[in-house]
Amino acid sequence: MPEVHQHDKGYKELYSNKTVFLDFLRNILKLDWAQGAAPEDLTLVNKSYITGDFSELESDLVYQMKLHGQEIILYVLMEFQSTVDYRMPVRLLFYMTEILREYLKEKNYSAGDTKIKIPAIFPIVFYNGNTEWKAASSLREITEGGQLCGENLLNLRYALVDVNHQYTEEELLQNDCVNSIVLLLDQHGELPAVLKRLGEIVSRFKSLHEGQNRQIIEQWVKHSGNPKISGNMVEILQADKEEVHKMVSNLARLWDEDIKEAAAKAAAKAAELARIEALQEGEKKGRQEGEKKGRQEGEKKGRQEERMAIIRALSEQGMTLEFISHTTKEPISEIKKILQMPASIGRL
Repeated sequence: MPEVHQHDKGYKELYSNKTVFLDFLRNILKLDWAQGAAPEDLTLVNKSYITGDFSELESDLVYQMKLHGQEIILYVLMEFQSTVDYRMPVRLLFYMTEILREYLKEKNYSAGDTKIKIPAIFPIVFYNGNTEWKAASSLREITEGGQLCGENLLNLRYALVDVNHQYTEEELLQNDCVNSIVLLLDQHGELPAVLKRLGEIVSRFKSLHEGQNRQIIEQWVKHSGNPKISGNMVEILQADKEEVHKMVSNLARLWDEDIKEAAAKAAAKAAELARIEALQEGEKKGRQEGEKKGRQEGEKKGRQEERMAIIRALSEQGMTLEFISHTTKEPISEIKKILQMPASIGRL
């Protein structure tokens, strides 16, 4: 099951700010009906509608909205996912049903009430994983035999925000708003690329310098940014435009030096371990099956240990799976297996 990610905490805090959330609806989802809404039209519902079947998954953000001054209740349901969940249409159906059940209970409608009304529910899935989101976007898509039922078939469709595959860097740079800043910083990439985006943001985005936006972004970075450099990123956000380019260049240079040094140390350490284990394994196997065969097997195991050590070292330095795969020539699937193994397993 997916685990609760640090990103989810950062985004939940971010979108608990009504102004930021409205900016998200208007400038990222570009919803026409949200253009006339004001922060005072929103009420954050301090309640989780997660059902027992999915209680191990992260919770939701739910808003109640008074739309265009009318007494209309609108719940906006946001799911913060970091891995693709192909059950999403069904999960959202459960959540939406629970919202409606509670609403009817509070209104205490009778069976004969001809004026019964239920709130519109607008579900949104927020996703920032490595792979493209390819889960069905509607319930109808995964309903077997649905083509036979026509309009009698229950259906729902959710809005999707796929941070790494739905928006290009240039599109976000052209969209000057606080949510574009967040998505730019959250898009995957090696540290130099992230720092370059940060420099562009400080230099080009007027929205960063409006109201409390800078403090809001700094808080998000502390919760959701790379923990190894979040402090540096906050310093850059606080710097004058004239200082930003120099700070970004220095930090990128230091990162490059650190990663090369870490990789070299890991390789040297693993090579030494491999040499020792090759000798030990060779001696052991040599006594049993012949010295030559034993040394060959020991050396093979040593090389495997060296490869695993380098992969772990790169991961500990905050490198992406794509970067590790490019550097070590190992497939991402194999890298994931190695990172999930206990560190001692290669030495058993």
